[in-house]
Order: sequence, then C-alpha cells, then structure tokens
Amino acid sequence: RPPRTPKKMPPLGRPAATTPLSTLLETANSHEPTAASLKLVKTIVKNVVENAGDEKYTSIKLSGKAGQKLVAAPASMAYLTSLGFATSEDGETLAISADAALVAGAAAPTAAAHLVAA
Repeated sequence: RPPRTPKKMPPLGRPAATTPLSTLLETANSHEPTAASLKLVKTIVKNVVENAGDEKYTSIKLSGKAGQKLVAAPASMAYLTSLGFATSEDGETLAISADAALVAGAAAPTAAAHLVAA
C-alpha cells in the first residue's frame, strides 16, 4: 500500500463575526484614546469580577477623569456595554446593575482573562 498523503487543510481565516473585545483590542493598536483607556477597562472588568455585588464598583461618572477616557474611546464604551453596562438616561453615568454585575462576575473570568492578557 502506498503511504497516505495528508489532506490539505484550508488556510485559517479570521472569524466572520467580530466581537466587542476584538474590536477594542484592534482599535487600541491604531487609536491613541482607546489605547489609553485599555488599562482602565481592564481595571473596571477586574473590579466587577472580583467584587461582584459591591455597589462601589458598579458605576463610573462619565464627567470624571476616568469617564472622559472612556467617552473618548467608543470601542471601550461598546465593550463595557456588551458586558452589561449602560449609560444613564441623563448621560452622566455608565453603570451596571447589581444583578448584571453578579452575572458578569460569574461569567466573565474567561473574558476577563483574555482582556487582562491582552
């Protein structure tokens, strides 16, 4: 019997769908405000995961120094929104409900690990 020749595998391509996290990481490479906000986003996600249910870590005042970094980086805002954060009706605060924070805290360790490793 002649030896088997391995089948050619199709080249690996990019996933068809992008995620808010992949968009954030790609944008950080070319958009300075997003790059500057990446450390802040990592801290926010880490705090929500480690302190799920603690109200202190559920909101960010958008007019403050940290909030302004996020506002300047739409990809960061989109990523946090995908985790369950929402802008208040008056536009002053970005917050996650206590229930959503508990879900994010329970479900986010893998996502947080990917973000923290980035």
